[in-house]
Amino acid sequence: HHRSDRGTMPFPTRLRSLWFLPMSIDWVRAVHPLQNPPWPPTYNIKDSLITMQVNSSGLSSPQRGSDFGIVSYDWSNLKEEWAKSKPMNCEEKLVEQAIATKRAMKNH
Repeated sequence: HHRSDRGTMPFPTRLRSLWFLPMSIDWVRAVHPLQNPPWPPTYNIKDSLITMQVNSSGLSSPQRGSDFGIVSYDWSNLKEEWAKSKPMNCEEKLVEQAIATKRAMKNH
């Protein structure tokens, strides 16, 4: 099929390209069956929030991270520090960040 003058696919081509979507969803369910988490629900909004934080010049605020149920730190967190280390110690610095955040959660 050719594209129309506006650069979009003709309608029948778009319909034919959607056939794989239901099959893809079924395949995902077969490989990764839907499951509830192993912990009981709490209905506490704080425990339901996730954040992705980064501070390349130092630690991200552990107190700020303690406001969320899940905190994800970008690989470049503390980069100014770990990039100077020989060998570089990015993973160790991320663990240091996680421990500081965990401690802040206990005090929160």
